[in-house]
Amino acid sequence: MTPKNLPMIREQGSPPSHSTLHPVDAALRAGAPPAPASAHYGLHESGPDWRRIASALLRFKWIVLLALLLGVGAAFAATRVLPPVYKAQANVWIDAPDSRRPDAAADARGPIRQGALLDADAWVELLKSYVVLDQVVRDMRLYLELQKPADRPNFLTFRVNDTFRPGEYRLRVSGDGRQFTLEDAKGQELERGTVGDSIGKALGFLWAPAPGSLPPDRTIEFAMVSPRDAATRLGEQLIVRMDLNGNFLALELRGTNPVLIAGTLNAVTQRYVEVAAQLKRDKLTELTKLLHDQLTTAQRNLDDAENALVKFRTRTITLPSERAAGDVAGPATGDPVRATFFDMQLERDQLRRDREAIDRLLSDAGSSGGGLAIAALAAVQSVQESPELSSALKELSEKEAQLRAYRYQY
Repeated sequence: MTPKNLPMIREQGSPPSHSTLHPVDAALRAGAPPAPASAHYGLHESGPDWRRIASALLRFKWIVLLALLLGVGAAFAATRVLPPVYKAQANVWIDAPDSRRPDAAADARGPIRQGALLDADAWVELLKSYVVLDQVVRDMRLYLELQKPADRPNFLTFRVNDTFRPGEYRLRVSGDGRQFTLEDAKGQELERGTVGDSIGKALGFLWAPAPGSLPPDRTIEFAMVSPRDAATRLGEQLIVRMDLNGNFLALELRGTNPVLIAGTLNAVTQRYVEVAAQLKRDKLTELTKLLHDQLTTAQRNLDDAENALVKFRTRTITLPSERAAGDVAGPATGDPVRATFFDMQLERDQLRRDREAIDRLLSDAGSSGGGLAIAALAAVQSVQESPELSSALKELSEKEAQLRAYRYQY
């Protein structure tokens, strides 16, 4: 290390060049320990200095008071200029399926039956569909936008055709309130006439205000949009909430006109219920047809099964019964039709055997030439049950016996 890198030490005898000494230098010269640096820079203070703040407020009290008055005045003016926003709410109960029920799985078994119309998320989509909102837009005339809301009573009878011309229009009423002029946004005259006649018929408007109903010497500015655009905007303004496992659909609509938003929300709810009821009615109709077809098929299958059972019993009626041995001793409880059929079957078999026996005896008598075997013929059951044949056989036997006696005698 060289002496050039060492710090320079001030000589004790050389006085400072300044007339006043720094407190640290004075303490060093007096041989006292230096005071801490925080005592000179105020680092020991913690938190705001309330006395300095109070002093500043008192010093600028008029500026603070003026700023406060300006803020209150601006807030009051804002409440007068900015329109208030109102909120309309409605709740609709939905018959949504609940998968948490213990019998939900059991309902899925069995034949075709009525189930839930839509899922929970599909109910929200149905509410914002055009089949609901288009009708509401036409009923509430939401395709009509007025420059001044105070002019709405003049459009109570305003309607449009299925097709009309959207755009911005101005209706100028003369000073006496008898004449009107319909213009577009550029000021081009579209129609002129007398108040009481149809206004804008060529444009698709169905509007004929009564004479004297329009305010004289006024210009009414209004705009027309397509119903589909108005329905899309209404769907965006609607706030719909529904719990996935709930049964209530919450609807909310906000706007500056409380009467308009309340009427619009009521119209949306009413139309929504009508569409849901129509869908449920159509579903029940289709379900009724399916159940009728199912019932017809089941009835036909039952008839076929009963006919097959009757045929099976008819084929197997002469077979040995499968009843238990203990049932033989019991009283016969069969139906009389079956018993009669069984007796006729036995009688037919017996007659067949008797006919075969008689044919055999006659054939033997003709082939041998020894005569008919009277004893064998008399043993046939059918011959025994026939009184005429039995009498003839008996007489024949007596004649043969008498013939044998005469032959033996003569």
